[in-house]
Amino acid sequence: MIDLVRKGDSGGAATSKALSWLNSFDKASKWFEKYDVDQLLEDAGGLVRIENFLPTVVAEGILDMLEKAPDTSWNFTKAGEDYAHNNISHAFWSSKQLPCLDSVIRALTLLLPESLHSFSAAKYCKKHHIAPHDDRAYTKVMMEDGQVITCSRRIALIYYLTKDWSEDLGGALIDLEGGKTYVPLFNSAVLFTIPRYHQVTELKTDRPRYSIFGWFLEPGQLYDLYTGEEDQKWQKPRKRSRQPQEQEQEQEAEEE
Repeated sequence: MIDLVRKGDSGGAATSKALSWLNSFDKASKWFEKYDVDQLLEDAGGLVRIENFLPTVVAEGILDMLEKAPDTSWNFTKAGEDYAHNNISHAFWSSKQLPCLDSVIRALTLLLPESLHSFSAAKYCKKHHIAPHDDRAYTKVMMEDGQVITCSRRIALIYYLTKDWSEDLGGALIDLEGGKTYVPLFNSAVLFTIPRYHQVTELKTDRPRYSIFGWFLEPGQLYDLYTGEEDQKWQKPRKRSRQPQEQEQEQEAEEE
């Protein structure tokens, strides 16, 4: 595991400048050329954190968009541990429909422009969490020609947008395989290859924790889904648990 630090940019009028940058293919594509995602992950043993992931003014603008999003734009996803229904314990707000989110996602996909993807915004509030899981899942994707194909999650991305955070506030990513805790750091991204066991600790504060999260996908079934037969040293074997948002993904195919 390695932390990659890059010098950020500064600027004002965050929201308008952020959208201008996000909607500029030339600016965004040139910026993301810095990141050879597959090589970074290989060098880091499967998980890498990149600080100053976007120009600072862009990150400021995205955070402003998330903070100002109306409550009606967020969907609450929650489940307890229920192996009969393949659920892991998790709770948080998420959305694919926030104002300007499409511009953010379009820019993020330039990290791996040849890959399919599924991204959302997340808002964690007090007591929100995700229990240990490894992100293995199959996702139905509708192509432009109307064909629906089965894809596997290949690389996960979490882009943190909350400022002045500390571990005692909760909402931290615990890499159960690497034995390291990643406290949310403003304008940083954590990427990891799937499968990889991790969890998000329960939020202990009334302050919301914002992020953009999701997966780069690859057609086909790249792995067997977790059955509980594996002997994992970081958790006891158990029946395979459904990953957050998998249930809704099974109900309707996602568009590219």
